[in-house]
Amino acid sequence: MTVAPEGFRLENKGRLHFTVVAKAPRWQVTIFRDDDKVYITESLAQFEESGLASQMLVKRQDKYYSGQNRKSEIQFCGRKLVRLTGKFKTVKYMPLNGLPPQIERLVYAAYKTSTNGGISTGFSRVCKSEGFISGISVRGTIETVLKTDKIEDITIGAHAFDSPTGYKLAKSVREVVAGESTRDRNADFGVLF
Repeated sequence: MTVAPEGFRLENKGRLHFTVVAKAPRWQVTIFRDDDKVYITESLAQFEESGLASQMLVKRQDKYYSGQNRKSEIQFCGRKLVRLTGKFKTVKYMPLNGLPPQIERLVYAAYKTSTNGGISTGFSRVCKSEGFISGISVRGTIETVLKTDKIEDITIGAHAFDSPTGYKLAKSVREVVAGESTRDRNADFGVLF
């Protein structure tokens, strides 16, 4: 994930290989993939509503983690982060430090983890039931939903937040996120989205 006053860019380098970009001042969100050359564009409000995956697959957490928790400041990669530790969840986030509030909105919509007004850098929780897909009891185990390995300053031009040109408009976010090759390999995968 790359954030700047000029925009937001999220590159999935796992098995899905999609990219999300949004650029100031409109903050219109475009999700695209280079392999299939497809994209979909929606308003920030639409992206906040839908996110990248179905609520069945990735349950949205409260935007602000509150209640009984211990708040502490930690240092990570030379940055001050805030850690909120509770009985069932741990949230880590970096304050916006002058970045536009749209950045926090984009991060929350993409990851569906608590941001507390900043940029999520970590989220873990104690599981209370069975695994959604496997049905096997995972009660009491700790699930790491989001983990940041590195934070660094880089020089990047505003063009990094541009939407691609010459790509085909997709019918849905699912079509872009899952990709044709992933859908072809596993028909059930698309149902989850």
